[in-house]
Amino acid sequence: MLLTREELWYVVVGAKPEPVTEQWKKDDSKARATMGLCIEDNQFGLVKTANSASDFWNQLKAYHEKSTVTSRVSLLKKLCSLNLAEGGDVEGHLVVLEDLFDRLANAGQELEESLRIAMILRSLPDSYGDWSRPWRVVPMLTSPCSWSNQSCLTSSSGGGNDQVNRST
Repeated sequence: MLLTREELWYVVVGAKPEPVTEQWKKDDSKARATMGLCIEDNQFGLVKTANSASDFWNQLKAYHEKSTVTSRVSLLKKLCSLNLAEGGDVEGHLVVLEDLFDRLANAGQELEESLRIAMILRSLPDSYGDWSRPWRVVPMLTSPCSWSNQSCLTSSSGGGNDQVNRST
């Protein structure tokens, strides 16, 4: 955004002009300096061979894309190994799962709703086995009510006594 504001982004994403103009050289130098001021000291080694702002950007991008793949794998491992202990805090467990879903989405790995539901159900202990009926699960996942003090999960079968109280 800073490079866009300073009208320097074009030297990062555009082709190097032929012949190279003095203005382009000046802007390329400014863009490299600006990016250099924005990175952590430990990242200078990643970009020390960059001959242009575009090279600088591409070297950083390549490094961080590798980190993103590693992050996705790590987050997916956490998600797959996360299990609610028998008698554990359901609200806290769902908060942790939602955080993992958000972090995966931020890393470029958005999970479909059906997969998120399956991951939540997979993480519950056996005593929650009857929660796998869809008419009970979907309202729980989409309900705007507070988990800690309201009863809001009902069956769509019409029976009023199918309500599940999640009060703590």
